[in-house]
Amino acid sequence: MKEGTSIWLYVTTGICISNLCSHTARLALIVYRRCSSRRHSTRNLSMTMSSNTPKIALVPLAPEHLPTLVEWINAPHVARFWDGLTDLKAVKEKYGPRMAPDTKTHVFIASLKDLPIEKEPLIEQEPLIEEEPVIEQEPVIAKEPVIAKEPVIAKEPKSGNDLPIGMIQCYKHADFPDWDRTVAVENSIGIDYLIGNPDFVGKGIGPAIISKMVTKAFQLYPECDAVVSVPQKENKASCRALEKAGFTLKESRMLDSNCPSDAGISCIYVFLRNTCID
Repeated sequence: MKEGTSIWLYVTTGICISNLCSHTARLALIVYRRCSSRRHSTRNLSMTMSSNTPKIALVPLAPEHLPTLVEWINAPHVARFWDGLTDLKAVKEKYGPRMAPDTKTHVFIASLKDLPIEKEPLIEQEPLIEEEPVIEQEPVIAKEPVIAKEPVIAKEPKSGNDLPIGMIQCYKHADFPDWDRTVAVENSIGIDYLIGNPDFVGKGIGPAIISKMVTKAFQLYPECDAVVSVPQKENKASCRALEKAGFTLKESRMLDSNCPSDAGISCIYVFLRNTCID
């Protein structure tokens, strides 16, 4: 029966008014329960979808992260669009100064938060051998009642562990005048990012990392009005991630830059501060 369908009852000989009313009430209750059930299912679906949003932690870059960063930068899916830093020495020279307190480029390791900790599978034990029946003993004389102890408060379950999956950095364009003139977005912050772990590429995690960085960038540079990212046009995955994070494509063009990662046509994406929703 579809929602909103009228219910017609035909009274035949021998059916009393009370039975008719009772039958009508039961039908009305069935329709109500069906409608309520559908509304409840939709609500549960939306709750499930919202709970799938990945939780991201941004941790400032530290020396212990550098070997992992070398692996990420040289991964095939990253090296195509990133600077060619092939060894640990080159990575230290470039990113070492960015760990200083007075750095103009803030670098963070992006991690997935609160991943469930995998438990070791239980080893199947051999069946216990049936023991001989216990001989019934004389009844034990009751002792004094034991004073009840205070209930033991259960400990909270472990939340899990964090898994580093990528790197993201931000900087004020005005601190790099040449790049500021090239991008030509006034009073803006630049961001660059990568997902180094190939197992998490194309999983919808990129937009969550970018959104987390946008919030952080506006906190670091409260005087700025926009966040800008400039991926290559061929880097379609990065462009999609920016669009899903709320960025708008300003223009696509060649950049006046000697950096290999800026070769070809680049897309200039912008996120305005007044776009943020508190």
